[in-house]
Amino acid sequence: MTLKAVFRTKNGVYFLSAIALLSAVLVFMSTISMGFPDGHLTEFERAAKPLLLGYSIVALLFGLLFCGLARFFSKIQSRAVFRYSFVIFIFLLIGIGTFYFYLKANLDHGGGG
Repeated sequence: MTLKAVFRTKNGVYFLSAIALLSAVLVFMSTISMGFPDGHLTEFERAAKPLLLGYSIVALLFGLLFCGLARFFSKIQSRAVFRYSFVIFIFLLIGIGTFYFYLKANLDHGGGG
């Protein structure tokens, strides 16, 4: 299935909606379980927690948007809105991922010996 085919079918849009919603849930669950058992958060976790919570909220909103667009997919404008919102979602995902890996590389994340 090519990306062009995904934009043409309602099932493809529902699939992308499910991916966005699943990523929101997984990131939220991993954010909730951050830290040591005694509640201590490392420098990295304190910096990454708001970023990941923000991503999970935005991914949830995009997933709901994609689901709504798939519901009303027969209209021509919904396809254009979906394409633009999908591109914005991808750029957002790349930007947050880049910043996350920058934080992971430059902050203490509790690894020790």
